[in-house]
Amino acid sequence: MTDMTFGQFVAQERSAQGWSQEELAEKAALSTRAISAIEQGQVKDPRISTVRALARAFGESFFAEAYHYFDKRRTPAQEDSTA
Repeated sequence: MTDMTFGQFVAQERSAQGWSQEELAEKAALSTRAISAIEQGQVKDPRISTVRALARAFGESFFAEAYHYFDKRRTPAQEDSTA
């Protein structure tokens, strides 16, 4: 997921599965509106529950990729506060 927004990554993964936004929403138990907002970049930092729901739909590898995406975005100040 290099140089790609979280929403772009979700859209890419969904497309690779051959799913519509509606199909992903159903599989992840999220609304179609939520999937659309994520893919359009309107949701910059989704809740962990949303990421977990997407991981259940896409599979374990998605969760690992999402973790690396968010970890890469952490600032040095955030790293110091979690130590």
